[in-house]
Amino acid sequence: MTANVIVRMLEERGFNAYFVGGYVRDYLFGVVANDVDIATNARPEEVEAIFAPDHKVKLVGKAFGVVVVDGVEVATFRTDVYGGLNHKDCEVTYADTIEEDLSRRDFTVNAMAMDMHGELIDPFNGVWDLESRTIRFVGDADFRIFEDPNRMLRACRFVAQLDGVLVTSAKEAIFRNRKLIKSVAPERVRHEVLKAMKAPNASKFFNALRDCGLLFSVFPSLDGCWDHEGGNYHPETVFTHSMLTGDRISTHCPLTKLAGYLHDVGKPETFDLDGKFLEHEKVGAHLVVDEMARLKFSNEEIATVSGLVRMHMRTATVLTDKGVRRLLRKLADQGVSYRDYLRLFLADRNSNTGLDPMSTQEVRCMVNTVEDQMSVEMGVTKITDLKVNGHDVMTLTGFEPGPRVGQVLGDLLEMVLVDPELNTRERLVGIVRDSLYENVRNA
Repeated sequence: MTANVIVRMLEERGFNAYFVGGYVRDYLFGVVANDVDIATNARPEEVEAIFAPDHKVKLVGKAFGVVVVDGVEVATFRTDVYGGLNHKDCEVTYADTIEEDLSRRDFTVNAMAMDMHGELIDPFNGVWDLESRTIRFVGDADFRIFEDPNRMLRACRFVAQLDGVLVTSAKEAIFRNRKLIKSVAPERVRHEVLKAMKAPNASKFFNALRDCGLLFSVFPSLDGCWDHEGGNYHPETVFTHSMLTGDRISTHCPLTKLAGYLHDVGKPETFDLDGKFLEHEKVGAHLVVDEMARLKFSNEEIATVSGLVRMHMRTATVLTDKGVRRLLRKLADQGVSYRDYLRLFLADRNSNTGLDPMSTQEVRCMVNTVEDQMSVEMGVTKITDLKVNGHDVMTLTGFEPGPRVGQVLGDLLEMVLVDPELNTRERLVGIVRDSLYENVRNA
């Protein structure tokens, strides 16, 4: 059942029903909304009576008056009275009008409703703010934040999502209440960060966080990059370079995009008097692991972003076939997709304002070089790709399990990276037998 049908059926039975919130905002903004929310003066039991048993009806939040009808949320008009710094700590009272319901919402651009005939209900001038791309709290900004401090993060995210700005009163209110961010569950912070990655210029999210005094509480290492000189090779600051890099990465790759914004967070800690940042990628990877873990990112998400940060200094240009194979091996060891690595590499390289961007021909040549090596029939990138294993080495050398076995396998991998045709069981066994490992075994 479509949302239009739900609204029509509610109206046919004498109730008021409207499309609300993000659906209306996106509709007016010219964006196809993924979710549709409906608000009505019908009580939950009345909604159930209308649509059950002919439709799939589920009461998902009796305390909040929410019923899901065929996958569409239908909520009863209500007012919320919050008792503390928690979005769940509130007392719900049903309201009689859509205007009362809209008055409890966070931002003016989200406090609009539309009936099935296209008539707009806009008591807080949300259309004006949407057209000017201004983020403004509904009513008293301090009170809206106290109701749910996560709204501070949402405000910054909407700045990026709508490519807009925070009205001065909103920015000042967030800055005044910035310490309340500590009461927001880390899972909700993670959610806002990932949603921000759907904005092409998500740098606006991080800049808004910085302007409002929130960035230190979200990614302190990135906050430390603010206004830090770029060293010998970058005329732009570390923070500016990081923002340019992330903005160059597609929203279809949210974790790679996040890695773009975080890839140089190790620079302030490793800056030396010679204007260099030695091993900043390693330091940065550790910082990313710690900060993403604190925000309850999954292990897989953390591994992807930290792996990209650790590998971003590996060059992908002017490589021999052997060099490409070494690069692919390192990427495999870090669990990093070479395509994601190349996305970050190119974004990083082309965000150095002191260099000319790589040409399309240069990029195509680099990608073809990597892909040609990946298509080599006997291509090897890691030890497990060898046609011999640790057990074979121990049998041939007499070594006990331990680091010496790994050293032999590492040596064999280096040989195969130079000449992939060596990767047959017969030839590798012969190499081990004929090498100095024979002397070690007999020593």
